[in-house]
Amino acid sequence: MVESMRMKTTTRALIEDLAKTLRQRVLPSAGDAAAHVQGVIAGLDRLAVRVELEGEIVWSDIADQRLMLAAIEQETRQQDVEPWKGLSAAIAKELDRVWHAPAHYPEMAVLEAENRRLRALIDQALAAVQAAPEPLGEKRAQRLAKALAGYLKRQADREAPLRVPAQPADAT
Repeated sequence: MVESMRMKTTTRALIEDLAKTLRQRVLPSAGDAAAHVQGVIAGLDRLAVRVELEGEIVWSDIADQRLMLAAIEQETRQQDVEPWKGLSAAIAKELDRVWHAPAHYPEMAVLEAENRRLRALIDQALAAVQAAPEPLGEKRAQRLAKALAGYLKRQADREAPLRVPAQPADAT
């Protein structure tokens, strides 16, 4: 009893304590609802991992997105045809925005909003390199397509811990 009454200092610890309580006290007497309780416990286990890792993952993704967008802008800034002209200008405008160290982002919502803005530009570049590669020339278009595919792979690798089923800290 003293264990569950102790003050938890992190969000992950609070979530793990909830899952532990469900596992130890509710699940044994859940009867027909046991599968639902197990689903809630699994969700809490994943949330515990996500809450701890997500900020760093999103911040790292933003760093990678900015590098990717700088490369796209460098390759397309001389293009005078759409979609490249508008995309290059939009990328340059976004890259001119001040980017901060992680401590400047006190809330995940701020990081996520920046991540979505940058990802939208990357998605536009993906669509443009597929729909209108001709103005770039074959080699430049292939270089961009390869770089974009590399970004998508790195992003998937960064986010892998968020998709892998979490192992509960204390399954007893």
